[in-house]
Amino acid sequence: EDPRPERTARARARIARSMPRLPTLAGLEGNGLKLATVRFLCWMHLMSAVIMPFFREWGRLSFVQIFALQTWFMLMSFLMEVPTGAVADRFGRKVSVACGAALLAAASLLYGSVPHLGVFVVAEAVFAVAITLISGADEALAYDSLLTRGREAEASRVMARLEAAKLAGIFAGALVGAVVASR
Repeated sequence: EDPRPERTARARARIARSMPRLPTLAGLEGNGLKLATVRFLCWMHLMSAVIMPFFREWGRLSFVQIFALQTWFMLMSFLMEVPTGAVADRFGRKVSVACGAALLAAASLLYGSVPHLGVFVVAEAVFAVAITLISGADEALAYDSLLTRGREAEASRVMARLEAAKLAGIFAGALVGAVVASR
């Protein structure tokens, strides 16, 4: 055993710095990988492929009601963007993203609970709050994570990968939703 442990620790640190970094899944690690997973799952709307038949057949809604419902979602998203940003600022970005993900799950369950316009209105409002809790907080959390590791120069690449995870979720949700609906 070396009588000078600080020398051994310095040697190990020097060796660790000189070793190349192993690539991680899609070039993301830590919070970046978690955020990519959250983005993929949150944007994997299984109902996206069948939303119109869902509202028309199961919900018994007219086209006017469907479009009014979608307008309600957009209005709620617009109105909730600033207040939910304050949640991220006050309680933290991780809390905001986690609450948004939980509310997405709750909104999905609410959607499938009762085929009634009033339930859909509440579900759309919950969906809007969920999306706005995640919106921006996830990217800010990714940037903060890079900043703490001195890797902020990688921000563009990481943000692009987060966006790719979101688009992959949309694509996968449409495919899986269409297959599930066809059975």
